[in-house]
Amino acid sequence: MKKFTSPVHFGKRSIWPIDHLGSLLLLAFMIIGFKSAPRQFVDAAKTQPPAQVLLVYDGINAAAAGDQKIQALQRSLTGLNRRTKTVALADYRKQALLNENYQAVIVLINWPQKDASKHYQAFWQDLERFSGRQLFIGGQPPQSFQNHFSGTWQRVTHRQFILADDQTANQQLLTTLDEWHVLMATAPTTAIGQLQSQETVGGDFAFGAIQGKYAYLPFYTPSGLTSLLADRLLAIWLLNAAQSFRPLLTITEVTPMSSFKYLKKLALYLQREDIPFAISATSVQVNTELPEFRRYTKVLRTVEDAGGIIYLQVPYIYTSLPDQLPVLKSVLAQQLTALTKEAVYPIGISAPSFWNQDKVYQQGGLKRASDVLLLPDPTTISYQQYTKTSTTFKQARTALTIDSLLTIKQQGRFDLEKLNFAVPTALTLELPTNQNKYEKAIKKIEAVNHQLFDPRQADWQPQLKYGKHVISYQRGQYLLDGKTQEIVVPLTTQTATKKKKGATGELNQFFKVQGHILMVFLGIILLILLFFLIRGRRVYWAKYRRQTKNKNK
Repeated sequence: MKKFTSPVHFGKRSIWPIDHLGSLLLLAFMIIGFKSAPRQFVDAAKTQPPAQVLLVYDGINAAAAGDQKIQALQRSLTGLNRRTKTVALADYRKQALLNENYQAVIVLINWPQKDASKHYQAFWQDLERFSGRQLFIGGQPPQSFQNHFSGTWQRVTHRQFILADDQTANQQLLTTLDEWHVLMATAPTTAIGQLQSQETVGGDFAFGAIQGKYAYLPFYTPSGLTSLLADRLLAIWLLNAAQSFRPLLTITEVTPMSSFKYLKKLALYLQREDIPFAISATSVQVNTELPEFRRYTKVLRTVEDAGGIIYLQVPYIYTSLPDQLPVLKSVLAQQLTALTKEAVYPIGISAPSFWNQDKVYQQGGLKRASDVLLLPDPTTISYQQYTKTSTTFKQARTALTIDSLLTIKQQGRFDLEKLNFAVPTALTLELPTNQNKYEKAIKKIEAVNHQLFDPRQADWQPQLKYGKHVISYQRGQYLLDGKTQEIVVPLTTQTATKKKKGATGELNQFFKVQGHILMVFLGIILLILLFFLIRGRRVYWAKYRRQTKNKNK
């Protein structure tokens, strides 16, 4: 089957789309302290009023995935409805922490070998005077920060630990780190997780520690149990309580060039098994009259029919050009107009994390939706108007791959039902492209098919605006400008298609007849030429034989 491969035009550039509850959710608070509380689920849309957090880091250190750590923390903070300003320590301006009305500050150390506490004195001095909440992640905290805790600090080197969640009994084996620092608390402390030693010597330590306004994590990775526990610490530290959210199964890498066969097959499987899901899908705003686009929207309607919801994934942008805000608004509005004409109703926007660090992308793209899905950044990114401050939404889900969770075990096996998600989360899985990948995808889905977020049953009403129109969703029903929509091709589109096909058909028939006449005419000419060729050859050979016979005489 021919796939739709027309480029999306953005300004003067061509941009190709990238290769995106079973019960009412109840508000619950988890007890702060060593004791665990029964887990309850909440509606992901119910969050606290926005407040600003300062996230500072000592360096990117991409070789150690430092950039991914920054992005993941930004996504988690957005999920907790906190505006976040991200600043490198080298760019910090004196007094900024004290004068810009921050609720909290997070210090992320990506280069522990450089010992940032010996540099950037303007920041450390302001931090000592800062009266808000403080979290230190990685490396050795400066002495002024250590003094806020009751207990002793211990340096641990070349040890391997199992990270355990004392609330759910989940465990994950950690890789050996060269060095980290842990707190041996001597005062009431909210401990998040436990580092269990794999060796006979040395004891166990709390993974995360909170004492009052101050919190500490010895290290951070944006995946697995480490990420889940870090999110819980963030929630308790910032909000005084951690909620528990059901994750949303989300299929990514859906584009007009995807395998429609496997998207349809997967959607029908999920429908048959009654598994709620979403997809993150790109679209186009040009050549939408072509049959290839209609085939794409047809399979997207199959997704909607199967109970899936669609996040419209923003186009990939390679370069920066001035004054692109109206262009971006127009591109997305045209895409949404073309989709809704084909009875496809995206309920939110999905975008890479860096879109929430750009004013043009925020205003022209993300802010169209009340609900967004934040994905990891691609290898290459391009800003239009970079901003250090992220914005917030009614709901923001952070993407977490299923693969990153499968190494978490409880009594030797993976059990999603026992995991605890403290921020709204999308469990992502790439759309399979062949039978082997499809079978592996099914096994992964079977592993996570517990306590998933079900949009059809949740008290959840996302909205997506374009032009003067609003797409909304409520308990399995799609609404356009407040009117319920059926998942069928609109009559106007069908009529227009038939009329266009009729006009085009008459023209095609004319050229078809003319082509047949021309073929017959050429065939006759070829036969005549062939006759003369054969006749001439015979005459020539007859003449040649007579001449040869006369010479012999």
